[in-house]
Amino acid sequence: MFEAILKTLDVARTAGVPVFFTSMGYHENQHDASHTITAKWPAAAMILDRPGTSLAPRLERRDDEPLILKRRQSAFFDTPLASYLIGRRIDTTIVVGMSTSGCIRSTCESAFNYDFRVIVPEECVGDRCARAHAANLFDIDNLFGDVMKLDDVLAYLKSVGYTDQPDD
Repeated sequence: MFEAILKTLDVARTAGVPVFFTSMGYHENQHDASHTITAKWPAAAMILDRPGTSLAPRLERRDDEPLILKRRQSAFFDTPLASYLIGRRIDTTIVVGMSTSGCIRSTCESAFNYDFRVIVPEECVGDRCARAHAANLFDIDNLFGDVMKLDDVLAYLKSVGYTDQPDD
C-alpha cells in the first residue's frame, strides 16, 4: 500500500496536482478532545507527533502541501479543506491512506456531500480488518465515488493538466 501511495504522490506532483495531507490527533493534555472521543478511542494512541499521528518521512511532504490537523475521521469535518479545494477550483478528490472503514470512508462521504468527485485507488488504502476493508470499498464505490485500479488513477492524474489560474 505504501509504495502505491508514493507512486501516486510522485505522479500527482509531476502533473502539478495539489496535494494535501491530514493527521488526526490531540494535544498532550487532551484539552481539545471531547469526552466522547476519549471514551471511545485510546487517548495515548491519538497524541499529536507520536507514532500513528505523524506523517511518514518517506512521504516527503513539501512546503506547498498543506498539513491539515483533524479531530475526527473526516478530513472535511471542522477543517478548512473544503475551502482550500474550492479556492483552487478543484472538483475531484483522490483519497488515500488508512483506515478504509474509518477515515477513508468518512472523508469520501464528506467529499461527496460537498459535491466533489471522489476517487479511491484501491491499492492505496488499507484497514486493520480485511472484511471491513472490502465492505467499505464496496460501499464507497456504490455510494460516494469511484474505487479504481492504481494504473487507471495514475493515467487520470497524468491527463488532468491542473492549473490554479483563472480561465481567460
